[in-house]
Amino acid sequence: MYVDFPYVQKGMVLARNEAAYANYRSKMPLYQVEKYRENLMKLRGIYLDVGEFDEFTHIRRATAMVSSELSQREIPHAFEIYKAGDHGNKIRERFDTKLIPFFSAVLEK
Repeated sequence: MYVDFPYVQKGMVLARNEAAYANYRSKMPLYQVEKYRENLMKLRGIYLDVGEFDEFTHIRRATAMVSSELSQREIPHAFEIYKAGDHGNKIRERFDTKLIPFFSAVLEK
């Protein structure tokens, strides 16, 4: 498959492939905030949102962690957990009522 998986099976146990895991982890947005801080500060708007009931729990957790990293480094952004939302049930509504107005406001300046 031409890929190094972050985990390998050793007998009946799943074990971390440390080199591949480190490479994989370094590419995740959460771990790139500091590296790209200067560029992120140049952006006119960063908007993050996640549904309260997103069935992919890692997305809820990771998005909140990215927001926290941005806040710690004083990178302006908006983050919202929207009520009763899952991974895809309110996409159109969010675009119309949150995303487009947000970017219209920040790009207008």
